[in-house]
Amino acid sequence: MMKTLLLAVVCPVSGLPQNTEQVCQMVWAEVTGLLQPDLGKFYTSFYPAPRAWGMEMNVPFGVLLGRDDPVRFLHILTMAKEAQDNAAAFHLGGLLNGIDVNQAQMTGDTLVCPVQLDGTNQELEAHSLWLMGIAAGKLMPDCGVYYMQQRRAVAGPDIAKAISTNLAGYAVCTVQLEVPV
Repeated sequence: MMKTLLLAVVCPVSGLPQNTEQVCQMVWAEVTGLLQPDLGKFYTSFYPAPRAWGMEMNVPFGVLLGRDDPVRFLHILTMAKEAQDNAAAFHLGGLLNGIDVNQAQMTGDTLVCPVQLDGTNQELEAHSLWLMGIAAGKLMPDCGVYYMQQRRAVAGPDIAKAISTNLAGYAVCTVQLEVPV
């Protein structure tokens, strides 16, 4: 059985040709290069999303240029970030449900909760590895959004500001990932 996940990959397009078709092809090629190494590991297939977060994506290769449709561009980014927030809450909740809070310790001003990653609790391991992966900048199938230039799934305020003040300099490629359940 397969589950479909949506991913929005944000790519800079400054310096690329002005021809929309060429830019879309170049962005799709870059996104394909990003996703190809994990094909077969985390997902069985990927393709441009014909529909993303309630919006028809009638654009070549699922690539929406900020300069062409800023309203839809911002909508996709907002929905992708919401999907990321929901995935993070899911994985954090799973982690918190699986730890023994009685073993928590304060180290300076940080609360440390030990987690055994020894194969005895695969669900706890999966949630832990997802959270560590996101923190390390890894692309996770359910991370919602990924920032190609920064090679990170989570954007700081500086990246968000750079995008919002220069929509024409960015594209978002909406991708469907098929993951085994």
